[in-house]
Amino acid sequence: MGTIVERKSKSGTKHRAQVIKKKGGEVVFSKSATFSRKTAANAWIKKVEKDFDAGKLTNRQIQTTVSELIDKVIDTQRKQMGKTKSQVLKTIKLFDVADFEVASLRPADLVEFANQVAEGEHGPAGRSPSTTANYMSHLSGCGPVALSCRPKCSFEPPSVRRRLGFS
Repeated sequence: MGTIVERKSKSGTKHRAQVIKKKGGEVVFSKSATFSRKTAANAWIKKVEKDFDAGKLTNRQIQTTVSELIDKVIDTQRKQMGKTKSQVLKTIKLFDVADFEVASLRPADLVEFANQVAEGEHGPAGRSPSTTANYMSHLSGCGPVALSCRPKCSFEPPSVRRRLGFS
């Protein structure tokens, strides 16, 4: 069941329509929109509920692990993928980040993963910064979640020291 909340603004009354679907006490779908007319808000609620009941709408969060996402990428892009990318993605599955759900992946998790790569966990000790960047690049190509987190992550491998006067 959708709800409409009226809000007063300088430009007049606005109607915020919201549809929330719960299953077992847990929110499985949520969507909202703002309209200038209440009739438009009611029509939108009816349309969204109808689409949800028909199975056309789902929650946008991906309920899969990074490891499963990597498997999907390898399966779907096998012919276009080079040997290096394939090997790097298979190696990423050995790290702790592979067990995280994609929807709950945070920039801090990616920074920790980059530190693990740089420190040589699951491979040769002390990988170079370019190798670490290569791993991050291949991981970011796996999905929009990793890609959206990449610019937020400020990573500096422990082996790299900043020189005075340089940034």
